[in-house]
Amino acid sequence: MKRIHCLVLSVGMVALAAAQPAFGLRVVTTTPDLAAITRAVGGSQVTVSSIALGVQDLHKIEAKPSFIRDVSKADLVIFNGLELEIGWLPLLIEGARNPKVRPGSKGSLDASTDVKVIEKPTGALDRSQGDVHPDGNPHYLLDPRNGVIVARTIAQKLSELDGANRAEYERGLAEFTRDMNARIARWETRLAVVQDMPVVAYHKTWEYLSAWAKFRIIDYVEEKPGIPGSPRHIASVIKRIGDEDALAVIGAIYDPRKERETIARRTSIADVTLPSSVGAEKGVDTYPALFEAIVSRLTQVSEGARR
Repeated sequence: MKRIHCLVLSVGMVALAAAQPAFGLRVVTTTPDLAAITRAVGGSQVTVSSIALGVQDLHKIEAKPSFIRDVSKADLVIFNGLELEIGWLPLLIEGARNPKVRPGSKGSLDASTDVKVIEKPTGALDRSQGDVHPDGNPHYLLDPRNGVIVARTIAQKLSELDGANRAEYERGLAEFTRDMNARIARWETRLAVVQDMPVVAYHKTWEYLSAWAKFRIIDYVEEKPGIPGSPRHIASVIKRIGDEDALAVIGAIYDPRKERETIARRTSIADVTLPSSVGAEKGVDTYPALFEAIVSRLTQVSEGARR
């Protein structure tokens, strides 16, 4: 009888292991922000890896064999969408030969689905306009309110793929949403000092952030998206800084520094590098930490100008 009991127990444990994979749902995200949000929602039920690092320009990722291997093993691929990954994600999906995550399958999630997208171009587009995204500006996760929306989208997808753990995903979503909403209220109070603050940006990375934080981007170092500024363009930016009393030129860690430094030196304004993603700098290892760093840096610019 004891041997029979042990046999039944062993069979039951094998069946349980088959129903609940040891590593949970295997999720590959294209960006560190999406990975951070997925971990917050999915908790111990998911194993998450990001293709891109926080210090990288997401337009310029290489489709490495190691990324193809990760995608080949994934139950779910979550991508930013709005053609941010158009140059490399299709190559990874094709190379992985994983039917679970092909476009249109249950294991493929466009995180932008429920976000209100800004800057959708109208009319005909061509390369003379620079790197314009035809579906709109893809940097929506630089508005923390969109992070809450995306968390809900991810939780719904995790529940769809792993209904047995729906309650865990709903709990993770509720905790993330509650925490983020409380933080957003505090950040907005602190950001009152940057309302209407004029700045120059290197690239069109910060439009969602500026819409939320209410500072003004008056010009760009790039002449057109993805096209470096000519000497004539830089001269016009410098003039506009003087005309509008701009306080800073802002950019991401991967943006070229030469033009920003020239502008800052010739105008005596601050040259400020903002973290554009989780992992962009030391200590920015969660989605809330990303905005804590951004808010602190923006308020320092405003407060420094008033001294």
